[in-house]
Amino acid sequence: MSDYESEEEFVLPPGFEAAKGGAITKKALDGDRELWLFRVPKDMDASALHGLSFKLPKDARGTLEVPVEVDGTKKTYALKSVDLGQTQQLVNLVPETVQGKSFVPGKPFARSFSLVETITIPTKEPEADVAEPVKKKKKSKKASA
Repeated sequence: MSDYESEEEFVLPPGFEAAKGGAITKKALDGDRELWLFRVPKDMDASALHGLSFKLPKDARGTLEVPVEVDGTKKTYALKSVDLGQTQQLVNLVPETVQGKSFVPGKPFARSFSLVETITIPTKEPEADVAEPVKKKKKSKKASA
């Protein structure tokens, strides 16, 4: 038995849910289909992106402004392309079949993106140029001769 195998049944850590089979299966990733990884802020519900469409910049390192409504507030995010070197170590698992209970390694991620909230920092308005008060010269009394 290897170090990674155990006779005990796997127990999900607190806060995690068991994955259920869906549209992405081993067969769905066959052929020329790509798997992309999207990272979203931890306080953002990824379902806010459902149905959102946008055109990716041609530049691999380009960014794209994405307006998204989160908790009733419209926020702007920058969608940044991330170097794949940062995701080489990640392995995704997909169900073998739609109703499958066993998972197999999927394809490596072809592209990786990070969604980062953009915050506009207000600039300080330059103070109006206020002329300093002009000091009046005191008139000296000249003695008349």
